[in-house]
Amino acid sequence: MRLFFFDYNKEGRGVSKDAPPKEGLALFGDIFAREFTSLLKLNLLFIICCIPIISIGPAIGAMTSVTVKMVQDKPSDLFYDFKEAFKKNWKQSFLVWLFVIAFMVILGRLLAFCIATEGLIYSIATSIIIIIGVFFCIILIYIYPMSIGINLPLRIIVKNSMLLSVVYMKYSFVTFILCISLIEISILFCPFTIPVLFLFTFSFCSFLSSFCAWNGIKKYILKSEKERNSEDRE
Repeated sequence: MRLFFFDYNKEGRGVSKDAPPKEGLALFGDIFAREFTSLLKLNLLFIICCIPIISIGPAIGAMTSVTVKMVQDKPSDLFYDFKEAFKKNWKQSFLVWLFVIAFMVILGRLLAFCIATEGLIYSIATSIIIIIGVFFCIILIYIYPMSIGINLPLRIIVKNSMLLSVVYMKYSFVTFILCISLIEISILFCPFTIPVLFLFTFSFCSFLSSFCAWNGIKKYILKSEKERNSEDRE
């Protein structure tokens, strides 16, 4: 199984009909090169929509909707798709964002308390909280792509995201490391990296996360939803 493990059947532009479908890093590179300019525009559009702080959640959802469409290799209109996804998924994306903020605040307070308190138990607790925080960030790779593409309650989305994070832990962890590294570099080297923050960081992390998440969602979540709907019709 190659890195990112995807196996799409759609042929790319200029590819012979007899050529094997691209997968893994080859597919990632092909889509990334084709969508690079769109990713720059998407990053800037996302930042503009985040200026009212309350709209950050829906803006993440809209950006994820666009990047999921990219990794599906579907034709899209960047501004139209972003606007429609923002309007359609704003409630679900906002609830997801509130959940993320609440969880991280609670985890942050627990971590601060354990770090400030002496003792072996609190040192162990600090390590456990850090591990939980990392795992939660990995879960986020799946939460937003699933929330914008499937009509499920938030608790089911979180549950499914946890399961997918475990099933695809190796690939999810690589994606997490790449995203967090890019974000940290962009922040640590400010103001030199301001152009990178404005034009690349967020949309690339969303694209990378969507690329990682989509295969698991398609293989397990969408497949089970189709089977359930078929059973209901019967």
